[in-house]
Amino acid sequence: MKKQNYKPFFLLLLIVAAALIFIVVKCNRRSGATKDRGLKIDETENVVTAVKNISELVTVTYYEELVLHYSKPSTKLIDKSKDEIVILAKGKVRAGFDLSPLATEDISVSGDTVQIKLPKAKITDVIINPSDFEVYHEDGKWSQDLISSIENEACAKLKANALKTDIITKADKSGKDRIQQVLKGLGFNMVIFI
Repeated sequence: MKKQNYKPFFLLLLIVAAALIFIVVKCNRRSGATKDRGLKIDETENVVTAVKNISELVTVTYYEELVLHYSKPSTKLIDKSKDEIVILAKGKVRAGFDLSPLATEDISVSGDTVQIKLPKAKITDVIINPSDFEVYHEDGKWSQDLISSIENEACAKLKANALKTDIITKADKSGKDRIQQVLKGLGFNMVIFI
């Protein structure tokens, strides 16, 4: 019996398989490229629908971390202990001038002198974001209304602590100094606040 040589047949089969794989890969790349080229995203214009005038001049910011500790009678019938909660609150109080009531008649210029009738400095914001509250310890049940009242109390305490540092006076002085620097930079020699 004559021995057949299958080696050329397998070599030919291997070459055909490689060619088919090459063609399939090449076609997939082309079809993917045409898909990407066919996909078009319209550029939309940004449209401003409203402009809010910001007429605050914030000149002083007070930062504080508060530790709020509260307790109430326990809801457990067995135990006569107290439920407790400790909350850490990080916040800031900003103070400065609300310049929105300032009108043209509140500013007068005479040569190199300018007179400005500024409104009184005040607290413009008390900011404690929801993410700035952290429950450090909690024992017992605390309703969401009670937690909200604690958070509101934290804002009031933060504002009271800022007022104790004389934030309004500091904001007034710092604001007037800044306005004076700007106006002197514009060429005025005398800036008078009335």
